[in-house]
Amino acid sequence: MKPRIIRRGLLDELSFERLQRTIGPLLLAETYARRGIREAKQLEYDINKLPSPEGLPGLIPAAQRLFLALNNGERVALIADCAPGAAYSLAVAYRGLRDMGMDVRYYLQSSKRERFGLSRQMVDQAFEDHAPHLIVAIDHGTGSSEGVAHANGLGAEVIISDYHHPSGTRPDAVAIVNPALPENTFPAQHLCGAAVAYSIVSALRALAHHREHPAGDYEARWLLDIVATATIAAKMPLDPCNRHLAGSGLRIIGAGFACPGLQALFDVAQRPMFSAGSADLSEEIHPRISAGFHHGDLHLVIDCLLSEDEELAKTLARDLDDSYARATALEQSMLEEAMEQLDDPTRLSATVYAEHWPESMMSTLAGRLAERLHRPVIALTSVGGWLQGAAYSMSPFDLCDAFDTLQRQGSRVLIDHRQLRNHVELTADHWNRPRLADRFEEAVAEQVGGKVPVPVIYSDSDPGLDGLSLDLALAVEAGGPWGDGFEEPTFDSRFLVVNQRSAGAADEHTLYTLIPAGTPEPTKHQVEAIHRYCPRSMAAPQVGQTVRMVYRLRVARHEGGKRLQLQVLAMGSIEEVTEVA
Repeated sequence: MKPRIIRRGLLDELSFERLQRTIGPLLLAETYARRGIREAKQLEYDINKLPSPEGLPGLIPAAQRLFLALNNGERVALIADCAPGAAYSLAVAYRGLRDMGMDVRYYLQSSKRERFGLSRQMVDQAFEDHAPHLIVAIDHGTGSSEGVAHANGLGAEVIISDYHHPSGTRPDAVAIVNPALPENTFPAQHLCGAAVAYSIVSALRALAHHREHPAGDYEARWLLDIVATATIAAKMPLDPCNRHLAGSGLRIIGAGFACPGLQALFDVAQRPMFSAGSADLSEEIHPRISAGFHHGDLHLVIDCLLSEDEELAKTLARDLDDSYARATALEQSMLEEAMEQLDDPTRLSATVYAEHWPESMMSTLAGRLAERLHRPVIALTSVGGWLQGAAYSMSPFDLCDAFDTLQRQGSRVLIDHRQLRNHVELTADHWNRPRLADRFEEAVAEQVGGKVPVPVIYSDSDPGLDGLSLDLALAVEAGGPWGDGFEEPTFDSRFLVVNQRSAGAADEHTLYTLIPAGTPEPTKHQVEAIHRYCPRSMAAPQVGQTVRMVYRLRVARHEGGKRLQLQVLAMGSIEEVTEVA
């Protein structure tokens, strides 16, 4: 189905007139005005402008209990979820508590199959190794009544630092710090796990300062490099609070004060830190973190983020880069296999399966397919006799509602699931795979009214020849942070395709040479575009075609030089533009 372009309209003409006097280029001022910015000072990101976090459920009792542990020299164990996002949260919590003088050790859940929560096995391991007085569950635990009760029975109290939607009975923990709880009154409703951990560390520092404890001198803001990376990587809505967190973290990275692990990752990705932007974090740094977590040693990522030794950090970053190259090649193979399974274009959803696919790649595969198909997708593999997988959807489909319904049906179609913001991790009976696909299709049909929604792509404008400039790309790069809810400027134009070739270590990208349609000087106005994770075998446009393209502006850097590059979001046969009122 052809996607339809919808142009964003100006929300406030007066805001635009005010912004264009203080912000250049003009197209960037228009972008801000379309995103509700009324004056330039709203773009001055400062962690000190965050509202008081006291409305975050459980934060005050968590800080009080941690201060007691700090003051009394108690042993503390951090037990983190088995997911890339938890690596950031664990790094923030561990660095903060360690540097304030806490006797702390960390542990990683050994497998997703430990049922998405604080497991008895990990509690036992922590006790055998460290005999903690206090356990902090990182990025999980809100529904882990059994694991918390087991820890309590062994003599340890539990604090939960989480951001997942609550399900089941709340555990008997000292505190559950989770912005997804219904009683949350903190203005930021969509903090990632690392931001929750940062809030706890900051609250502890503030309490220590109030009590005149030496830990009160700790500068928690130096943790914001990781918080920014996690916020952008998790695609959290960039409301004002998250923009302050991400913007402050990017400023620390750009000033050269990122932790050695992040510095080393920027080096292997060949991206300069001084110009660090949202795209660097989401397209270069996080993919290497994720690949290392899924395809290397689980502790490799943590060791890299926690390393204080620059040479060791460089070695670990190179290992992560190698994992990223292997993961990219595997991802392309899986994507082609999955596309071959889709033989019914009338279905509203897609469910794909292969026994040999690695469990760790299911979320990535489901996400890639959903972006390509503009339909909700489940990707499944076989692990130990069970189906393990992930579901992913682009808005406006509500995955959480669909899977809650499947869970309530009680027909063992779904054994277990965990809801994240835009995807779901799930476990199901192997023999129930066809019924799971059918029930998922029914849930999608009920939500969308039985019709395949026309894919919609939002665009700010056609920038024209003058707008296709390196200066505008540099201004956009520096003008973030960009992300969900505060989208990076997106443009649409017609181009003549004059060349295409493969790019990337695994030929996972397609590079185009394009000429803007109707230009009087074709040679002068040639521009390069890259369609990431779209190999030539899947690239629809051919040389000689004139196509409409939706794209973002990028700055390509090589050997000290800079040039404009367009990043393709959609390309080919696209319906005409619909203006937004």
